[in-house]
Amino acid sequence: MRPKPSGRFTLREITVKKRIDGQPLEYSTFLLSGWVRGKRYRKQFKSRDLALGEKNALEVDAANVGGEVRARNTRLSAAQLAEAEAAMARLGPHSHALAVECFLTTLPRPPVEAMAIEMAVPAFLAERAGPRQGNCLG
Repeated sequence: MRPKPSGRFTLREITVKKRIDGQPLEYSTFLLSGWVRGKRYRKQFKSRDLALGEKNALEVDAANVGGEVRARNTRLSAAQLAEAEAAMARLGPHSHALAVECFLTTLPRPPVEAMAIEMAVPAFLAERAGPRQGNCLG
């Protein structure tokens, strides 16, 4: 028998009827059912909101099975997330923390003071002749 596919969940409100100490008891609950990694999943919740939250988490988990793309909650906007993914792809095996540190240490800074070009050229050449900062990769 083939395992059932993950990711298809149903949520429905049911009425539970019980007898406690001979007294009939009836209440509503929300039943979430489906298949997770080939195993049956059934769970009851007191509120619809709790059940929907669990359903969403299970659907994300089922969608992530076997793939590299993972759904995660983040504070990044869609544009920021796309930019971060593109940057990570360009970095390859290098650490993104190292890339950020390199960027921040070599970030062009505004001039300390404004000066005429006649004075700026000798100051630049003197600074360039002095000790240099190492590059980011070592």
